[in-house]
Amino acid sequence: MSELTHVNLILSKDEKIARDYCDSNTRLFAFNSKWCYILTESDAGVDLTIGKGFAEKVFSLSEKIPVLYFTHAEDHGLGYAIIYNSELKSSFYIDWGYYTEISMIIAMELYGESVGFDKWIEDRRRFDDLAVDRQNKYLEQVFLNNNANPENFKLFDFSDEDIFKLTEIFAPNTVKNPYRYPLAKVVKDALAIEGLDFISWRYIKSDEAKNPKHP
Repeated sequence: MSELTHVNLILSKDEKIARDYCDSNTRLFAFNSKWCYILTESDAGVDLTIGKGFAEKVFSLSEKIPVLYFTHAEDHGLGYAIIYNSELKSSFYIDWGYYTEISMIIAMELYGESVGFDKWIEDRRRFDDLAVDRQNKYLEQVFLNNNANPENFKLFDFSDEDIFKLTEIFAPNTVKNPYRYPLAKVVKDALAIEGLDFISWRYIKSDEAKNPKHP
């Protein structure tokens, strides 16, 4: 099963403030010494390419404290948004699903949809080679369209050394093919959210259906 993680992270020191914003549709959980996370029904519907879909309570909470939205859909995409004072301060998203499908798209453009797919299956390496230029252009566009701005991680008490590391991670010449460069692991390590896997409203509600005593 591919990982689907959609969370709103806050600093542990802000937990008491966040509790005032929680109800049956907004859950707060401790994660580690640095972070707590909030889950809402809206989290999976966030579209980081346009910066929309965040839960209203997340924006309301951001008037008091900074919120870091983080999403990782394994084999599909990874991204984050920093929200503070009800404003989107930073955002980043890379669509690995599209990136890895470019070679198949090229095959279909050359041979038509049905024949092209068969050709792609038969000789994927050839189409992967043809896709390199377009994949590189896509990555360039990702960084033109995004506002990664790692400086804003200072809102979460990251040091200058941490900010430098995050700046390097999100530099245009750093992100590679996700199968050769494990971006998700590198980002999670840098953000001190190692082990933040398979966490979303969907999983919580599923657990509650199986175990009514789920916290």
